[in-house]
Amino acid sequence: FNPEKMYKEHKQLRQVNKLLTVLLIAFNFISCTNLYEGDFEVIKYHKSIGKWPCFIKKEKNQYWVIEYKRRYKDGVLIEYEGCASEGKYIENFRENSNYSNEDELVKNLSIKRTKKEVIFFDESYPVIKQTKDSVFVKTKIKDDFYLFIGKIPFVK
Repeated sequence: FNPEKMYKEHKQLRQVNKLLTVLLIAFNFISCTNLYEGDFEVIKYHKSIGKWPCFIKKEKNQYWVIEYKRRYKDGVLIEYEGCASEGKYIENFRENSNYSNEDELVKNLSIKRTKKEVIFFDESYPVIKQTKDSVFVKTKIKDDFYLFIGKIPFVK
């Protein structure tokens, strides 16, 4: 029985324990930070031969029509603005958190991008144009597009 040796080992274990605690706290903090800080907007639009209340541009005999806008704050869906032939409607989730089944699926933003594509809720879309904070992509459906406005995290 060597009390001096036991005291040194105990002291070393306490230091290791403190270090592990600090590392776990740091890891927990990093893993809890939100990739999507600030405002983000998703606009789905398409070409149409009919004029809708939410058209944004006319080219020859076709209209660019906004189907919907989804607004996110810090990665959480806060507003849905839809467009139908009767007009626009807005669902504000900050006031009323009753998400529809469709909105529940996209409630927490999931988006990232590479140099040539955007991965939006596990679907890849080719980038067709980019401006300062906006990225335009083509969907797999003819004449359907997304416009993403805000910061999209890059992946390699």
